[in-house]
Amino acid sequence: MQYIRRFSLIRSSFRFLSSTIVDVTPSTIEKELYEINKLMKTYNNTHVPIRTVALFEWMLNIINIKPDFNCYLNIIRACGELNNINICQKIHQFINNDQTLQTNEYLQLQIKLIYMYSKIKKIELAEQIFQQVKTIKNSSIDISLFGTMFKGYNMNGQPNKTIELYENELLNNKTIELDAIAATCVLSACTDCHRLDIGEYVHDEILRLELLDPPDIRLATAVCFK
Repeated sequence: MQYIRRFSLIRSSFRFLSSTIVDVTPSTIEKELYEINKLMKTYNNTHVPIRTVALFEWMLNIINIKPDFNCYLNIIRACGELNNINICQKIHQFINNDQTLQTNEYLQLQIKLIYMYSKIKKIELAEQIFQQVKTIKNSSIDISLFGTMFKGYNMNGQPNKTIELYENELLNNKTIELDAIAATCVLSACTDCHRLDIGEYVHDEILRLELLDPPDIRLATAVCFK
């Protein structure tokens, strides 16, 4: 990837330049990562994700600093906005090759990757990650994994797959309970697919789990239109 023209903009705004680094200690790297993450977040929030990607490249190739967990979160978010499959897959591979990530960090990043691929309309790649995560040994799978996949299906015009996944893996599974996000996605899919039976069951689950306390506007709206 060629982002040389972006590097000059990054250098002018990032105070910890490689040319000024004399003694690279853990504390120095920690400070630099803090500044990098802050700048990445600013770029993402101001809708210039290409600069986040350029900063990531510069960090790896120019000043040779390894990304931390927050850095991965920022770059995944940027990739989802850029809609460039090559960049997305490169970041995906980089994360998978990082052996220093803790299991819970790795799982959280995989869920973010599912959403990233869903946003760029590569739902089949999101599905692959979803299936892979479920097979990880000694991993604690929670509703956020399913909720993200539900959202991905709905975003890509496949609400029938949301219902199918819910019926096959959660409907009779008492170890994973719905949360507000997952329930909203399933109810939305039920509306689109005219599945009143599933909608009524999810409605009862919402009441049982007290998901409307405190009130959730999106969930409440979905309940009204089920």
